[in-house]
Parts: sequence; C-alpha cells; structure tokens
Amino acid sequence: MKRESVFRSDTKDVMSVDYKRAAIFVFIFWTVLIGAAVTWTFFREQEGAYRAALETGRSQIKMYILSRNLGTGHSSVNVPLMDKTQPNQNLKGDEEAGNESPSGPNLTLLHPFNRTPQNNDADTETNGFLAHLTSLNPLNQANIADNWEIQALHKFEAGETEVNTIELIDSVKHLQLMLPLTTESACMSCHQMPGIKQGEFRSGVSITFPLTPYLAIARDHSLGMGVGFGFFWILGVFILVYAVKQLKLRKKERLLAIHELQASHEKYQTLFSQMLDGFAVHELIWDPEGVPSDYRFLSVNPAFERLTGLKAQDVEGKTVLEIIPNTEHFWIATYGQVVLTGEPVFVENYSEGLGKHFKVTAFKSAPNQFVTIFADVTEQKRIEDERLDLEKQLMQSQRLETVGTMVGGVSHELNNVLQSMFLYGGLIQDELPPDSELHKSMQQLLDDAERARDLVNQILTFSRKSEITYESQQIHEIILSALNFTRASLSPKIKIEHDLDQNCPRVPCDQTQIHQMVINLCKNSKHAMGENEGTIHVSLHKAEAKLHKDLTLSPVLELIVSDTGHGMDEDILERIFDPFFTTKSLGNGTGLGLSVVYGIVRMMNGEISATSKVGKGTSFKVLLPVATDSKTEKSDATSQ
Repeated sequence: MKRESVFRSDTKDVMSVDYKRAAIFVFIFWTVLIGAAVTWTFFREQEGAYRAALETGRSQIKMYILSRNLGTGHSSVNVPLMDKTQPNQNLKGDEEAGNESPSGPNLTLLHPFNRTPQNNDADTETNGFLAHLTSLNPLNQANIADNWEIQALHKFEAGETEVNTIELIDSVKHLQLMLPLTTESACMSCHQMPGIKQGEFRSGVSITFPLTPYLAIARDHSLGMGVGFGFFWILGVFILVYAVKQLKLRKKERLLAIHELQASHEKYQTLFSQMLDGFAVHELIWDPEGVPSDYRFLSVNPAFERLTGLKAQDVEGKTVLEIIPNTEHFWIATYGQVVLTGEPVFVENYSEGLGKHFKVTAFKSAPNQFVTIFADVTEQKRIEDERLDLEKQLMQSQRLETVGTMVGGVSHELNNVLQSMFLYGGLIQDELPPDSELHKSMQQLLDDAERARDLVNQILTFSRKSEITYESQQIHEIILSALNFTRASLSPKIKIEHDLDQNCPRVPCDQTQIHQMVINLCKNSKHAMGENEGTIHVSLHKAEAKLHKDLTLSPVLELIVSDTGHGMDEDILERIFDPFFTTKSLGNGTGLGLSVVYGIVRMMNGEISATSKVGKGTSFKVLLPVATDSKTEKSDATSQ
C-alpha cells in the first residue's frame, strides 16, 4: 500500500506540472527583464548625454571667464564702430568714442576683454553656444538678466555654486547652466564704483546650448544596446521553446517509466503476496567494532507470517533479537557475510527461537540490506530423520534377527550340554578333597560353565520369539535392587551414587528386563573404569521429550547411567549397540550386554543414546514412555 501511494503521488506530481503555463510565465519574466534592461540602458545613455553636455557647458563658461581675465591685462585697441562695437559710456575717459582714423572711418576704443562677447557671438553662430554675463544690477544694459538668470543669481546669493536646468526652447531641449563670477582686481581697473569690493559676488555667466547632438549620440548607443538585448531576447525565447519541448519529452518519458515501474511493482507485489515461500527484507546492524550484531525486519510477506507465526505489524521495524531474543548467532553471522561479500548463500539449519528447521536463501539487495527466501522443512526433516532412524532400526533388527537365527537353534543344545557339565562336574567335585588342586581345577571348570550359561541365557533372551507381558509399575525399587546386586561385584575403588525419584510415574515394563538393563549398563561402566578409582552415577527423573522424532513433547522417565571411565571415540560410539561388538579383551566380554539393553528399550517403545569423551567418561540416557493407565500391556519380543 505504501509503494502504491508513492506511485500515485509521483504520477500526480508529474501530471500537475503545467509546462505551458510555466513557459508563459518565464516568457513574460524574460521579456520584462530584457525590457527593463533596455529601459535602464536608455536612461543611462540619456543621463550620460546630460553629464557630457554639462561638462561641456562648464568648460565653455570657464573658457569665457578665462578669456575676460586674460583681456584685462592688455591696453585698449581702436576698432571700427559697428553694432556690436559701440562706445561704452561706463568706461573711463581714455576709451572715448568718436576717434577718426586717417582713412576716415570713426573708431572706438575697445578693451581686450570686450572681445569676449564677440567671440561668444561667433561661437553661438558656429556651435549654438550662447554665453551671457549678467548680474542683478548690471552697468551694461546688454547684461540685464532674464527671469531664469535672476533666479539663478538669487541662488548664488544663497550659497549655491552652480545652477543648471534643461529647458525646451523652440521644441528643442537646451541645457541652461550658470556659474557665479566674483570681482577680481582686473575688474577694478575699469569698474571703479563705490561699494564694489574685490572677491565679492557680483554677477554670473550663463550658457545655453541645444542637447540635440548629445541626445543623438545617446540614441545611437541605446539603439546598439537595444539590438544586442533584442538578440539576447530572441536567444532566450529560443532556449525557452527548446526547454519546454525537452521537458514535455521528459514528462512523457517519466510517465512511461512510472507506469512501467508500477506494472513491475504490481507483478512483484503479486509474487510477494502469493508466493508460498517466506520472503523478508532486512537491514543489517553492526556493533561499534564493525561486527554484525543484529538485523532489522523492513518488510515481510504473508507466507512469512504463516511459516513463522509472527505478524508483519509486530516485526516490521524491529530487530530479530527484540522479537526472538534466543536467536542463534549463526544466522546473524551468515547474513553478515552476505552483506559484506555480496555472495548469496543457501543454508539449512534449526531455529531454536521458532522451533523449526528452515531452508534459507539469502542475497544482498541494497547497501547494508539483504533478502531472505525460506521454506519450513521441519516436517521433511522429521520424516528424513525418522526414515534414517527406521533404516538404522531395520539394520539393527536385521543384525539381531541374523544373530537370533544363527544362535537360537543351538542355544538349547548348549544349555543341555552345560546342564550335564554342572551335574557331573558337581558330582566329581564332591568326591575330591576340598584342598586338592584337582578340586580347584574343577571349580574353575564350573565357573567357566557358569559364564557359558549366562551367555546362553543372554542369547536366548536376545532371540526368543515369545510375547512378554508388561505391567505398569514404578521402577525405582527395581533399579535400587539392581544397584545393590551390582555393588557386591564391584571393586572397592568404584562407588555407586544414585538420585532416584521416589514418586516417579509408572511405566509399562517387565521387572526382569529392567533389572537386566540396569545391571548390564553398570557392568559396562565397571569395565570402562577397570581397576582405577571411579564413580557410577545413576539418576531417575520425570521429563518431557520427543520420542521417535515426534513433533510434540510427551512425558517420559529419564534414566541416566554415567561413569568416570576412559570414554570412547566417535567410531566406537557408533557401534556400541551392535551384537558381539566389544572393546574388551578375549574372555572379558561377550559383546551382547549393550545389545540386550538396546533390545529391551526398543521393546518398551523407548529410546537410548550415549555420549562419551575420551578420558572423561560415558553417559547412557534411557527414555521410557510413562503409562497412560494401569492396565497390563503386551509386547512382541520380535520387535527388537
């Protein structure tokens, strides 16, 4: 469900993107940006034109003032009387008008600084620059200030050092600029009037000229920049169109990929939920030393729940040690190798926490993650073990059957021969003096005959074909009697210890068989310790076990006979219940003791097992099913 919602969210996100609307927005933004750049460039060029014109005007005024100042240092010259060179009545007497030259025309004295207005007139005609010397109280009527100049002169009196404005004259933009002019010593040489002091503000020089050439240059620059910005606008629109096409193509490809991925996920989800094998995704957990210490369940399928009995909501997000604290480290170490090496593994092992056998395939699915696919093989394992056990029992039964067939026919004849040996040997011994060597020899013969009779009796028990009647009874008294009987034949160096439950449940059994089973196990322990010091420990308690590989536990009596003898290796341990197999020297064992015990236990539907370590001793564990009632039961001895 989570993955499906992600697919729906991704599809919705992709479909919700309106590239056309986004392209229109980007187009408008790009157009506004280029338009703003063009406008900003235009105004910057206009501003640059005004600054250039202003600098030109300042330069012209400064040249005008410099020209007048230079002229004050020279004498007057006679010039012809014209409209622009009339006598100046405000000048001193040496500049009188009306002088007549030898050639006849009337002349007037003109001071050199008075040539400045003439130069200005020539500049006006040539470049359009109109310079004007003016003041609030002019001596020369030609220097009377207009309204703009009056306002500027008042601003100079207020402390300003420059006045400039842009005025529209005859529909043409003009720059009007005025700089203040202070009284200098050269001025005092001609204008000697009361109240005039050197260095004080008296007048100003204004200049007016058209801005047309400057604005034309600005327009040319703006046009060039506009062409460049137009190129960038077209390039941006082209890139935008190309990007929109590519994004639409990517959108189509992504939708197709999402649909394919969704289809693949649906197939995976179907397999994930319907597969019979358990499937789980895990994340490995490391300890501070970098050793795998645990793993977390990320997701599990329904088969996992069915095979393990664990619910997905209870395990997802949790670690295996949180869920199953007694998990064997074998599993964690195995999965750690999968993540470290990237190599998949196939294992079959028993899980103590779940109580089942599993076949598991594990492989690395992502960094620090792995997947397990497993099947419950507990039943197959039980059947296989049971088959092997049955085969083992069949082989054992076949061996016993072979032995029974081979020796059963001669056992009675041997027993008859032995009876004759006991009869006539006893009669002969009675006729011999007790202290004679012949009496002792005859006793040795009778002892050997006794051992031969025991052997024959065991063979007869081993091969009898009759039914044995079992009665439900407590066996601790029978075991205690057998131990007392055995203690008399043990060396003083060997001790017998016992721990018998006095309230143990009843078991269906034959008293003689129980007695024989305990004596044979104790004799085996006795021979294992030899002449050395040692201990035989016998315990009897109620327990629960799975008899014959059963899946459920059932109540049993657990009889354990252990010793501190020399022990056995694995090869010997596998053959100890075989008929006539013995590790004892010739004449010290028949090899039938443990075989008889094995047969008795199997006839009682029990189990017997042995564990041993060389130099540490041996322990036999006998499990006998307890009685369900007190009725008498029968067992066919041939089942052994």
